[in-house]
Amino acid sequence: MGVVPPAGALSGTITVSLCNETLIEPSESFVVNLSNPVNATIADTQGQGTISNDDVPSVTINDVSLVEAATTASFTVRLSAAISQPVTVRYATANAAGSGGATGGGACGSGVDYVSKSGTLTIPANATSATIAISVCDDTLDEANETFTLTLSEPTNVALGDAQGVGTITDNDGPTLSVDDPTVSEGSATATFTVRLSATSVQGVVVNYATANGTAKAGSACSSRGTDYLTRTGTLTIPAGGTTGTVAVPICNDTTVEPAETLLLNLSTPVNATIADAQGRATISNND
Repeated sequence: MGVVPPAGALSGTITVSLCNETLIEPSESFVVNLSNPVNATIADTQGQGTISNDDVPSVTINDVSLVEAATTASFTVRLSAAISQPVTVRYATANAAGSGGATGGGACGSGVDYVSKSGTLTIPANATSATIAISVCDDTLDEANETFTLTLSEPTNVALGDAQGVGTITDNDGPTLSVDDPTVSEGSATATFTVRLSATSVQGVVVNYATANGTAKAGSACSSRGTDYLTRTGTLTIPAGGTTGTVAVPICNDTTVEPAETLLLNLSTPVNATIADAQGRATISNND
């Protein structure tokens, strides 16, 4: 291919067609060599063209939830695709905004919920992920769940996707739950179980409950033959600052002469508390 600038001109152009593919790869180069000049001499015989890759992967970070006693929150930083170059990205922790924000510090101690950390993470060439470990402090305070953030910045060889992970520290110092053992007459409308906290909490406590047969028999309606009580399942909430909640179980009044019978109420899956006594036993005294 020849280039012929017009007489009096100082320049001419050579156009090279480029191919646009979807491979993630480093920048590439090619050269154009000049030779055989006519009416001039060559001072620089070679020009280099650099093709910058436009198929850059993105980097993201996940959210992490852990119990305070777990001591380490591990965030995973991921690439959308592997590349043949190492990837670096800066990271730094920060307290989340608002009253639910955890407090960072240089070391675990009074008032510190996690150990602040910043630095540079490297994901090796052809790898797709790496982790950042943040130390979490296990204290003895009954407190609301708290959050902090881990933010990515200044990436090399990649673009930023989801640049912020949220760490949620679930408190493990809440009160304990127990349920009582009521006694009721068969003629009573309900057997009322009282669920108690060992102490007030700064956050609401939630627990699931479900009835089960002792010697009494459950049913869906009191009109059903042999039914002593109606099945109940659900979720009980004790508000922040409260200490008790109740679960009412309907009792069926029959005319059968029979011994006292029992039904059970089982607690499970507590939130913001632990269970000390998971089962209540109600005794139904016969009135016939």
